[in-house]
Amino acid sequence: MALSVIYSLIMNIKNKDVLPHNHIETFDFMVNNLIDSLYE
Repeated sequence: MALSVIYSLIMNIKNKDVLPHNHIETFDFMVNNLIDSLYE
């Protein structure tokens, strides 16, 4: 599961043109909120 989520995060950066908000801020938010819960 963790690898799938990390891969999805990377794909969001790769497809940054489809995001309505800054892709770096979006990536940081997702990392901060998802990674901790994945490894609990």
